[in-house]
Amino acid sequence: MAPVLSQQAMPLRWKIVSVAAIAVALASLGLRFTDTPPPATGEHTSTVSLAGVAGLQPGVPKIISVAELKDLATERGPIYWAGERDDTHIEATVTPEGGVYVRYLPDTVTAGSDDLYLTVGTYESVDGYDALAAANADEADVVLAESGAIITTFTSAPDSTYFAFPKTSFQVEVFSPESGQARSMTETGEIVLVPGQ
Repeated sequence: MAPVLSQQAMPLRWKIVSVAAIAVALASLGLRFTDTPPPATGEHTSTVSLAGVAGLQPGVPKIISVAELKDLATERGPIYWAGERDDTHIEATVTPEGGVYVRYLPDTVTAGSDDLYLTVGTYESVDGYDALAAANADEADVVLAESGAIITTFTSAPDSTYFAFPKTSFQVEVFSPESGQARSMTETGEIVLVPGQ
């Protein structure tokens, strides 16, 4: 079955086409959600304005409601997530660089836990698409969707899958400690924009 992924809230079907090997250092991209977001080649000039949005402070994780996440997405946008999930609450962390992590914690776990859980990170990245497209095929599974989006999973970090759309200024990372879940969720269209953007 062809992967499903969407730049908008409504998923689109894509035909997968293998991307030829392209030489660029994997080290600049093979990052997990616990590291600094993948770097952009261009200079990053955005600032984070969170005044009044769910009481969030850059770098400080906080449990928030779906309504508060929607408010954050409206204020900051775009933010991707895996929707509402049973028996979890949403932890949001905004990085000083403007990235947003949406992490799904079991109801009994508090914000800031060191344990690994499903996390969707949306990074402001001037050239997120170009960076993923340039991944070395010997070190990453890179596919190009019919609509032009690119999906990448690095062999050195198989628990994370990245995607980006052409001519956008963001890149998304899906991390899961459950083997194969990040890639599967990305390809089946479970990772979508937070509603209201």
